[in-house]
Amino acid sequence: MTEDKIRENYQGLRDIYGPLGLTVAGDVSFLVWLDEEEKSLSEAHEDRCNYSTTIAEDAQHEERCLETIESIEAAMPELVGLVWINGDPRGASIKIDPYVDRDGHDSRHGCHQWPPARDLIRGCGITSDWGGYGMLAPQYQVS
Repeated sequence: MTEDKIRENYQGLRDIYGPLGLTVAGDVSFLVWLDEEEKSLSEAHEDRCNYSTTIAEDAQHEERCLETIESIEAAMPELVGLVWINGDPRGASIKIDPYVDRDGHDSRHGCHQWPPARDLIRGCGITSDWGGYGMLAPQYQVS
């Protein structure tokens, strides 16, 4: 999604990201960054799947993922502890994980979603994948 498209879809995006704590009062720069980060991480995951990487490259990629999560959580406080970077190149990279609560307890093996995270995804209108993970990038929210 281009910056022009994000601006065109501003009202719908504000309705989605506003309840997550993001203030987008006319400034769509964070949403543009989020969209570009989604695309860049997706490309990186595809490259990592197709080509071998060094330990240093793996560490650098891990650090980048952590920085991305921290940036998102700083901009959208409702997502603290819930942002997940999916390394599988076949799907969206930046997601909300409804299977982990804010304390890091993982219920994935029991297949039970943490109700507050599940309700947050549904309540904001975040598009989710088949597993119930909320796809966070603007390109998935409005067309």
